[in-house]
Amino acid sequence: MNKNFSVIGLMALCIFSACKSAWLNVDQLQVDTDQMTNVYSPIGEASYSIADLMTTLIDDDAVELRTGENGELSIVYSHKNEPFVLDDLLGLDNQKWEEDITLYRSLPSNQRNNQEQLIARKTFYFTFDRMEGTTLTQIAFVEALLTMSFEHPDRSNFRAEVTFPKMLDESDQPKFFAVDLADSKPQITDDLSAHSLTMSSPEGTNTIRVDIDVYLKDAANIDIIQFNTPMDIILALGDIEPEWIEGYIGEEERNFSSGPIRLAFLDKFEPGQIAIHNPTLSFTIENGFGATFNTSLQVNGQSGQQSVYLTGATDFEVARPQKRDDQPVTTSRTFDNTNSNLAELVNSFPSAMEFEVKVISKANNNTSPEPVNFYKPDQGIHTALEITLPLTLTLDQFLFTQSTNINPMEVDTAMVKSAQLIVNGASSLPADLRMQIIMANEQDQFIGQLFPAEGFPLSGSHGQEEEHTNIIADLDQNTLHALSNTEKLHIYLYFDSPEGMVTFRADQHIRLNFGINANIKSLDF
Repeated sequence: MNKNFSVIGLMALCIFSACKSAWLNVDQLQVDTDQMTNVYSPIGEASYSIADLMTTLIDDDAVELRTGENGELSIVYSHKNEPFVLDDLLGLDNQKWEEDITLYRSLPSNQRNNQEQLIARKTFYFTFDRMEGTTLTQIAFVEALLTMSFEHPDRSNFRAEVTFPKMLDESDQPKFFAVDLADSKPQITDDLSAHSLTMSSPEGTNTIRVDIDVYLKDAANIDIIQFNTPMDIILALGDIEPEWIEGYIGEEERNFSSGPIRLAFLDKFEPGQIAIHNPTLSFTIENGFGATFNTSLQVNGQSGQQSVYLTGATDFEVARPQKRDDQPVTTSRTFDNTNSNLAELVNSFPSAMEFEVKVISKANNNTSPEPVNFYKPDQGIHTALEITLPLTLTLDQFLFTQSTNINPMEVDTAMVKSAQLIVNGASSLPADLRMQIIMANEQDQFIGQLFPAEGFPLSGSHGQEEEHTNIIADLDQNTLHALSNTEKLHIYLYFDSPEGMVTFRADQHIRLNFGINANIKSLDF
């Protein structure tokens, strides 16, 4: 689609330079006698393929133009994040451990009252590294598994395990502790029946201190306690917000016979009635942890105050590697017209699209989260997102508007009685075009237009052969006078596909030849 405004700029520039070269530089006029009333000055020709135009205009690394088996074109937007590695996210290399262990000697049986007694306090620190694009880290200690080794003269060594209750809210969902890294003193306290947990931040904005007090009933006969405490953690990974490409706004300088002219690209875009058919969104997540996760994908297209959210099966399970030496496992989901409202979202023409990916530990039987059996420090969770927009469209009053500042043209209306702009076009595009150019003064006030109100048509090809069009636009005295006072041009290009859906292909092209036919009153050489 971006080809359109390149064609606009080309046609406009040819008109500018045509006027100057034909009316101001009489050496270029083709004359055979001292008196000629009609002279024709060829301006030039241009030939552009759709693929070349699109490739030139797509200058963002995240956007590419792809060609299908039959030459059909698609615009593809891709986003990949750096892997979320647990060590990097939690800063495990920087954590400190402190232990206060209370030992209980064997007690006579008559003193065993089954009362809860504090047997240990575990203190550790998590340092949260600031990751680009992550403003809020949510963390929940889902299950703490305390493994104790007992040694006693009267019995052999044995092991006992105590599992702390999960932290759930009233709806039996994991309770997340939101740790805002911008807060210098985040503090969270929670009391559960089997243990108490206190989280605070005594050592800076990125450090969270966690104190766990462990209580056990009937602590008699315990002589020595050794701790091996793996901690299962739910990570709600930070926001991923790639930008939606709304348009390419910039300027380019081109040299013509009349001198350099700067053109602005795509000042305004009005879709009219346009529909992009069969868009697809592919989401891939690579899991290197030894645990199964649930993933939630949220896509929000925003246009002004309106938002359209992606619907469909956006929550799904992420597979896991089974052994430590296994490679990360990839899980993919594709959204299209058959399983989501992606077409509705894309055709709302959002000015921005936000993507949020959440990965949480998978629950067993909806209650118990699956523990992380193993993880590798250099592996984690890696997501990739790709949106494909096939250039298969329905167009009706699809409009590009472009505004350009120019220097006033010194048209000698006393010499030039009238003139005609002659355009010979050949197009294999599947859509019809209409063009209009509005002239305005320095205050951007309307002073005239180059073509009739409906604009001039350039027929597209609706078969295999290109369509030829010859256009003659009269530039009368009023138009010539308006040109001499023009400092701004507003260029409008309308696309229509009256026969319905059209597909743009790599071999489609436009060829244009421009010329000025001037009716000169007299020439003195």
